Amino acid sequence: MRVPDDVLAAADDDVHRRLSRMYGVLKRIDGRIPPRGEDESLDQAHSRIEGLWDQLSEMRRVMRRGVGMPPSTL
Repeated sequence: MRVPDDVLAAADDDVHRRLSRMYGVLKRIDGRIPPRGEDESLDQAHSRIEGLWDQLSEMRRVMRRGVGMPPSTL
């Protein structure tokens, strides 16, 4: 799959790493597995996801433009 450079830049390693970490935390919470640290609570996960929201919105905007779709109205 070919991806334009601006899309790759929007989907950078930092966003991917942070989302992967949140996925692991939420899977542990869902499976009732003890947290690895004090920062692995549902409230902490929610706060971190909110902190990613602007980056995720920008990534979505760039990706939509990259495939020729109009900007989302959401």
